[in-house]
Amino acid sequence: MGPQLDELADVLQVACKVNGADRGNVQLFDRWLGGLRIVTHTGFENPFLDFFKLVRDDGSACAAAMRRGDVVVVDDVRRSPLFDRAAKQIMVDAGALSVQSTPLITSDGRLVGMLNTHSTVRGSPRAESNTSSIGSPTSRPTG
Repeated sequence: MGPQLDELADVLQVACKVNGADRGNVQLFDRWLGGLRIVTHTGFENPFLDFFKLVRDDGSACAAAMRRGDVVVVDDVRRSPLFDRAAKQIMVDAGALSVQSTPLITSDGRLVGMLNTHSTVRGSPRAESNTSSIGSPTSRPTG
């Protein structure tokens, strides 16, 4: 990893700690491919990483956060309408039962990436209560 990716990995570790998350990933927006690419992660294995290697407008929390330009908190992946069937199964198989997706946006409003924290516990109370620590203080659970 280069210096910038090392820093993103450090940010991810802090975000996971703040949110009480077991795993997470950072995606950067690839304008050429028109989607989010995972550039660093913790706690995930190849099936998850392969499935989410490029997220466009797919059925997932990070796709919803990308569309909305705001934090998306999903308390129970298994019951969330944000995930399509395939994404839901990959998430459950990976033990990612709740998720918070936080857009990384420049001061001029341009999306540069996504910070995602995941928990093996449904309805993790820390995800919602710490939204303002790393994202928008106005965000609410959405699924």
